[in-house]
Amino acid sequence: MEFAEYVGFTEKEVRALCDQYDSDFSMMKFWYDGYMLEGIGSVYNPNSVMKAIHNHKFHSYWTETSAAKSLMEYISLDFDGLPGTVAELVGGGEVKVDPRGFANDLVTFQNRDDVLTLLIHLGYLAYDEDAERVRIPNEEIRQEFARIIREVKRSDTIRRIRESDQLILDTVHKNAEAVAAQIEKIHEEEAPLHYNSDQSLRSVMKRAYFSSGDEYVLLEEVPSGQNPQHRSCGI
Repeated sequence: MEFAEYVGFTEKEVRALCDQYDSDFSMMKFWYDGYMLEGIGSVYNPNSVMKAIHNHKFHSYWTETSAAKSLMEYISLDFDGLPGTVAELVGGGEVKVDPRGFANDLVTFQNRDDVLTLLIHLGYLAYDEDAERVRIPNEEIRQEFARIIREVKRSDTIRRIRESDQLILDTVHKNAEAVAAQIEKIHEEEAPLHYNSDQSLRSVMKRAYFSSGDEYVLLEEVPSGQNPQHRSCGI
């Protein structure tokens, strides 16, 4: 509320820092933006912004925080649908969440929404209050998710990672039949009630290719002035 501008760096402050230290603002936004506060707009993580400027390198500095140590514990919890939800988030999707049942502690979890709500409080997810949806806010956090889920021991999570890795290989090598079969499989698993929905297909594609973020930046539409430092994988 009235203290929003003091929670982190505002966009105006980040622009000024980038001008002062000759840093690429567009890359700063890609890596560390994503949190929106009413009346203020974009809010950046001050720790990451200052380390990027000091080190002259855009990198995930989140691993140096205490919150990073607990992510695996939370996304490993045995709730139906959680592995698929995490896959969709890592792929760039948004997920509906009801935060009202959260017990406001770090040990009481009743369902998937409780886990997602805690991740909002820890800064791993950005929350749109009007739409009641969450998403991974920026590249720094997406990399943390991608790194951690490969260490999760749940068999369902491991299966999804391997299937996504294989799908990317099949796509690169133009193995059309294998790609079609895997997309069909995920479509039937995740969206049987809305099979012909464009939004449903969008969600399926994000889940299917979620591990592609390790090497590619997924773009639904390629914008003008695309950063040449990244290879893109258009959906």
